[in-house]
Amino acid sequence: MKPRSLCYLAFADNAAEVASYLHERQKEGGMLCDGRSWCNESFFARTGDEETSRASQVCNGRLLTIDNMAHAQTSAHEVQRKARALEIDGFLELHECDAFDPDLPSKLAPGEEFDVIWIDLGAADRIGGFFDRWWPRVVDGGYVLIHSSLTNRLTREWIDSRRFVGRTGDTHNGEVAQAQQVLSLLEPHKLFQNAFTCFQKREGFREPIHTKFP
Repeated sequence: MKPRSLCYLAFADNAAEVASYLHERQKEGGMLCDGRSWCNESFFARTGDEETSRASQVCNGRLLTIDNMAHAQTSAHEVQRKARALEIDGFLELHECDAFDPDLPSKLAPGEEFDVIWIDLGAADRIGGFFDRWWPRVVDGGYVLIHSSLTNRLTREWIDSRRFVGRTGDTHNGEVAQAQQVLSLLEPHKLFQNAFTCFQKREGFREPIHTKFP
């Protein structure tokens, strides 16, 4: 996965790591866009408008971050300093505002769809409405990642309801069926900060087929 537009609903040390990844990917994409492909069968070595557009997406990416900067132990300012020192701050776009503002999903970067939305904050029992407000901003085929969602009592019931809806296409506990795939990953040796859940939007999305044989 090579996302072009990412939205990080928090602003922790991970943001600098993502920006560093985007920087490295730009260098990699520059080689592909210049025709210096590392693989003779590379998709980006082909010609045509569609291939050129996809290669351009590999070359460019940005991370929008949202944080109200009010946390007593916030590391956001240190992340900004680190990003400037590494000269990767150009890949970060910080919006200092409240992620729970119900109007924010419609106001932030209007008209843009995100390949990945990363929810890394304590939404707890508000996660259902929070998720539903941001879901329309995800591109078809894109992902929503929710941190620390699996072993928390307040979010687990909601996760289970989404799994039920995903399997049956029906409603459960008021949740409306949406075209999605759900995957949760758990680190069983940890009690805290030990899991995340990934939702993929699949309203019409299908992976391409490029070959006949493996």
